Amino acid sequence: MDSFDIRNNVLYKVFASSREITIPNEVLETICSNDMEKGERPCIEVKYKNRIRTINFGSRIQNISICLYKYCFNLEYINVDVNNMHYTSIDGVLYDKYVKTLLHYPANKKGKELILPSSVIRLFDSSFFYNRHLEKVVIPNHVRIIDDFAFEESELLKEIILHDGNLEICHGAFGWCRKLEGVIKIPFNIKKLHTMFIGCGKLEEVILPEGLEEIGTDTFSGCSNLRKLVIPSNVKKIGGQAFLECESLEKIIIPRSVEEINSEAFDGCKNLTIYCEVDKKPKTWHKEWNSSRCKVIWGYKG
Repeated sequence: MDSFDIRNNVLYKVFASSREITIPNEVLETICSNDMEKGERPCIEVKYKNRIRTINFGSRIQNISICLYKYCFNLEYINVDVNNMHYTSIDGVLYDKYVKTLLHYPANKKGKELILPSSVIRLFDSSFFYNRHLEKVVIPNHVRIIDDFAFEESELLKEIILHDGNLEICHGAFGWCRKLEGVIKIPFNIKKLHTMFIGCGKLEEVILPEGLEEIGTDTFSGCSNLRKLVIPSNVKKIGGQAFLECESLEKIIIPRSVEEINSEAFDGCKNLTIYCEVDKKPKTWHKEWNSSRCKVIWGYKG
C-alpha cells in the first residue's frame, strides 16, 4: 500500500508500492527546497519511483513541485481532478489550469510525434526530460518560450522543427539528445545560445540567425558530427568550450565582429581550420582560445 508523509498539508515523502498512486486530497503542495539548485536532484523524497506509471492529483492541490515526477522514468500518465483550480491534464499530460504552460509530459508516455494544444505558449523546465518515445517535435508558432533543459536527454528524439517567429529558447533546451540529427534552423530573434545542443552527437548542421550576438559556453560541446556552421557577422562573443570535440567540423570563419573568445572554445576539434577575418589575435581573446592548436588563417577575406 502506498504511504505518504504529510505535514500541515505539505507532502514531504512518497513511498510507492503500486503502479498507480493517488496523492491524498488533503495535500495542498509538495515540498521543494529553495536552496537547492533547480532541477539537479529531487527535494521531495519519492521511494521506488520507477514503479510509478500513473499519478492522480485531487481537487485541492495548489503547488506541484517538479521534483515529484521528474525522475519517474516509467511514468505514463498524469491525471488531475476536473475541479482543481490550478492544474489540468489532457491525455495524461500536466498543464496549468488555462493550458498556457505545459508542465510535464510523462517520460514513458507512448507516441512518436508531439502534438500541442493551440493555447500553449510555454514549455516548462525539464518538461520532456528523459522522454523515451518522442522522435519528432514541431514547435508551432503559438509557443513563445522553451524553458531550461526542456527536452534534455530525450532518448529517441531525431528531428526538431522550430518556427521562425518570436521564440525564446533557454539554457540546455535540447542538451544530450543523442539521436538528434539533420539540420536545425534557429529563429531570427535569438540573440544568445547557451548549452543549447550540448551532447547532441549526431547533429549535422545548425543555421544561426543573422542577429545572433553570443555563442555561449558549451553550446555545441560534444556535437561530434557537426559538419557545417556559419557564424553570423553580428556575433561578439564565443564562450568557453563552445565547440568542444566537434571532431567533424573542418572549417569555421570567425568574423571581424567577434570581440571575445574564451578558453578552449575549439578544444578537441582535431580536423578544424579556423579562418579569422582579423589580421592577428585581439587582446580580448583568451590566451588559450585555441588550446588544441588548430590551424589558423589570419586576415581571411573570403
